Amino acid sequence: MASGAERVPISRGRKVAAISVIAVLLLAASAAALTRTALFQAKTISVHGASHVSRAEVLRISAIGSDTNIFTLDGAAAERRLERNPWIADATITKELPSTVLIAVHERIAVAVAESGGVLRLVGDDGTLLDAALPRTASGLTRIAPASEGAAEPTAEAIGGAARAIAAMTPAVRHRISVVTVLFDGQLRVDLSSGVEVAYGPASETIAKAQALRALLEWAASQGSSLAAADVRFPSAPTAELVGGGAITP
Repeated sequence: MASGAERVPISRGRKVAAISVIAVLLLAASAAALTRTALFQAKTISVHGASHVSRAEVLRISAIGSDTNIFTLDGAAAERRLERNPWIADATITKELPSTVLIAVHERIAVAVAESGGVLRLVGDDGTLLDAALPRTASGLTRIAPASEGAAEPTAEAIGGAARAIAAMTPAVRHRISVVTVLFDGQLRVDLSSGVEVAYGPASETIAKAQALRALLEWAASQGSSLAAADVRFPSAPTAELVGGGAITP
């Protein structure tokens, strides 16, 4: 009798446990089904920061549209797809349940043009090669050139260094530069639109060198003159000569 009485609560316990498991499974199935309903379809898609890349292109690359399920959207994968576009330096996708997606992109800025593979290309501020340069897109941009006419094209690494040097300059200084020449030893020379050559050295200390060049240009202007030559290879001790005489030395 005792053993029979003991089996009753065990059986009831098993039934209760089984019912609980079934209930949990039913709830999970219901929740999973709910996430696939129209409630979580993208009704609002905002795109910010896109200029060179159109909104339509951002949506195409990210594979996000009105039929996208926000709940199951892999935002990280969509970000990686966007960042494979050379214009897009960084992409961030934010999901706001139940039906909103925010896409923010940070685009590269074209600061120069350079020939690569026989094609004149726009070059981004971090040295990334962008689209082929058209007259309207290349207008006003500094040219990155080889050491001499007919010399081999600068390598992608050299183009990148020159572009970063240009990007470190203020727009006012940048607009006074016509060419950044990659010399045979890989160092740079900055050619002002006035024809003055500025010894720049390797593509390093770009911010300090940009500040030194700006200071020399401002110093020349304060003297009522212009530069005849300048050297910012050692930015803490730049040197320059003025048209008609006068010099600044450390």
